Amino acid sequence: MRKLKHVVLLFLFILMAKSTYAINSWALFYRIHHLSQQTYQYEFVLRNEGPAPDAIRRWSISYSLIPEQWSNYSFLLPPGWRKRIYASGSISFYVPASHRGKRIYGKDVPGAEVVGSATFYWQFDLNGGPFPDEVSFLPERIYVSFQPVDIFGNDYGKGYRSKLGRVALIPEPSPVLLFGSALFVMTTFIILSKRFS
Repeated sequence: MRKLKHVVLLFLFILMAKSTYAINSWALFYRIHHLSQQTYQYEFVLRNEGPAPDAIRRWSISYSLIPEQWSNYSFLLPPGWRKRIYASGSISFYVPASHRGKRIYGKDVPGAEVVGSATFYWQFDLNGGPFPDEVSFLPERIYVSFQPVDIFGNDYGKGYRSKLGRVALIPEPSPVLLFGSALFVMTTFIILSKRFS
């Protein structure tokens, strides 16, 4: 009986830990595009991974490790989002109160305009600095702010900052995978065309 009690308590603890993580979890994926001889672009995809009703309203990158030579910053942001560059060494992206419907909502908020994820682009010139793949974005340098909302998308309670997240490079599709997919589509098309002819 005591062993069963311990197993139940352990299961409840794991369930609570998983649900706590899921409430305010996020993931940031990035990819590097080489646009011209000196110009590069980061593509960031920020995802709200929690099942609870909430919305990402702000996120920031601490860029203290980004070389000083990089210049001519320009950004392409999702509709309703703004940016702010601080002298302390961070870039912040946020949604003003007037555009709160553009925030990155969790999956349990019906009628939200942006559900699940949003894409941000940051373009810059190297200006003699190192290549962008030498810069790493670590989870401890990413700050994501959440706002709890009800099932209608209205704010309630206080917002909070979450560090429960992960950062990963978007993998490029493998040539073998692309070739295999093309081969599969062609084979399927030939079989179907023979069957219906």
